[in-house]
Amino acid sequence: MEEGGPMTPDLNFSNINLQYLILVRDLAKHDPQLVGTLLGVSDEMGEAFTLITPSMLGQIANIQSPLLVPRHEPWWWARLLKALADGQQSEIDVVLDHSGFITSLVEGDGQ
Repeated sequence: MEEGGPMTPDLNFSNINLQYLILVRDLAKHDPQLVGTLLGVSDEMGEAFTLITPSMLGQIANIQSPLLVPRHEPWWWARLLKALADGQQSEIDVVLDHSGFITSLVEGDGQ
């Protein structure tokens, strides 16, 4: 234990940030509007993710603070964690299916 306070875990999110933004960039190249929806940003910002270069990814790899934040409501997380703890795969599937509603609703708006 370090002097002056309790031990804290290593809070280095750089690898997660890098992997996440590579996936976001690749998805944006196919569907920038979906990226906008998933990240809660405008379609124009979703399009901007297509411009992420390898050099920019190198800079992102140096950022240790988390760049993403869970967006679901607390009740959603509570339901998911309970289903995981109880080992209820059917409930886990239902909770995860709920995540797709936002995406499917947005995709349906333009039709």
